[in-house]
Amino acid sequence: MKKLLKLMLCLSFMLLSASTVMATKEIDASSQAGQTSSEIDTYVYGNFGMYLESSGANIRSGQWYGDNVKIRAPRGASLTDVKFLDERDSNGYQWVSACYSGVCGVAQYDPKVMYPTGSGDKISQVMRVEAVGSNIRTEPNKNAYILDTYKIGHHFYFESFNTYKDSEGYLWVKLKYNNNGNERDAYAQYDPAVMTVISNY
Repeated sequence: MKKLLKLMLCLSFMLLSASTVMATKEIDASSQAGQTSSEIDTYVYGNFGMYLESSGANIRSGQWYGDNVKIRAPRGASLTDVKFLDERDSNGYQWVSACYSGVCGVAQYDPKVMYPTGSGDKISQVMRVEAVGSNIRTEPNKNAYILDTYKIGHHFYFESFNTYKDSEGYLWVKLKYNNNGNERDAYAQYDPAVMTVISNY
């Protein structure tokens, strides 16, 4: 009789534990209800800015055109906490995590109508050369001395974007160039058709 009582108590404890685990899983799932996978996974922000030069931008709940628009930032505004996302959509556009007026989400990065500013965190300050070559110069202008030319596929860390475009409409990025152990400031012209900001490297 004692053995039967012990067995019944053990079975009751096992059933109670299983119910607790299932309830916890249901709570976890319900806390994410209504969120897309991109909302859960990509809301990690950097420190870049994004100036909306000639068009506004939609801050969406996810990384796709059909996702809910949480807020629209008007032309002339600046997005904050910008982090470049590595994947491009089917139309070839890169997206960014960003905030505007306290509302955060995901926005399409269109270099024809907006440009990044400032410096990001260390993780998001990597540039990948995608096409032709990128000249590394002593000053942020195309007539400055060329220290090196980075080839296709080369990755390099950079410190910041210049605040303003040059007379030809290009931004420049500042980086540290190491020449035989001697480190110095250097600059590369930022052309989104030639290079891409990435975070996973």
